[in-house]
Amino acid sequence: MEGKSGFGKTSLLANLVHRNPDYHYHFISQSYRGGSGFDPTSLVHVLDCLCEQLDPAHMPGLDPTSLQRHFRGLLTRRPRKQTVIVLDAIDELTDTSELGPLLPHRLPPGMVVVLSARWLDGKSYLNDLGFTEEHLGLRLSLPGLDRAALVELLDLAGGRAAALASDEDFVSQMHRVSAGDPFYLRFLVEDAAAGRLTLQTVTHVPTGLEAYLDQQLEQLYRSAHREEHVLILAYLLRAGTLSGSDLVRLVAGLDWLNFDPVIDRIHRFLLVRYLEGPLAGLNRRSYSFCHDRFRQYFLSRLEDGGT
Repeated sequence: MEGKSGFGKTSLLANLVHRNPDYHYHFISQSYRGGSGFDPTSLVHVLDCLCEQLDPAHMPGLDPTSLQRHFRGLLTRRPRKQTVIVLDAIDELTDTSELGPLLPHRLPPGMVVVLSARWLDGKSYLNDLGFTEEHLGLRLSLPGLDRAALVELLDLAGGRAAALASDEDFVSQMHRVSAGDPFYLRFLVEDAAAGRLTLQTVTHVPTGLEAYLDQQLEQLYRSAHREEHVLILAYLLRAGTLSGSDLVRLVAGLDWLNFDPVIDRIHRFLLVRYLEGPLAGLNRRSYSFCHDRFRQYFLSRLEDGGT
């Protein structure tokens, strides 16, 4: 399953797991990397977590080679009952390509593996895994929400939002402003339900979004790479789009070795495009803000001297 950042991949899979408590799962997130020994983006910890769920006799602490062998063995053996493994956000693994050899191209009957990753223009994580379309039972791409979905959202929100669901001009304007982005629509719908949103104010920044982004910015301030993050965002505000190589050249403290771990902390704000042609490494990647509202927010903070 693929989708842009904020398009609901994790929410959808979390709901799936909640409805099916016998499913085995691991949700990979850079947000939970902290000072503890557990790193949810490390393949070793991912495999340890899944092996513990799949095999009651599994003993944590195996060396990486033994752990990988054990995990692949569990996936190639026909299970006694249907087994579903949900692995969310494989793009946040420290190295996605390490996972590929551990996933059989043909699973035994009764074994299902569900993977999700962020959509990146010009790149598919299938290539990193060594998979092609023919190896998949089903491939889903989560699009933005259409007008019919917006009407349903407003109805479900209730309050004053329900009355706006029948206003075609309002729904059209809301769809245009949000571009169908579920993350952004959440805040618009909350304002609509509270009576803060009208046809005239739908283009304004929704109330909850700024508070959410303030919280995210506060987390960045506590990051060990605060200075690099501030400079990356500032240069993108000025230039609009920059390649990975441009950022390494411009940002003090950013280099080829730490680039991915540093950028992963702010990837939720960015759109990554993989360029065609005879380019290599970071030259192939271009970065920009994934939503104009993020750009506007950071621009306002920069003008206020908040950085």
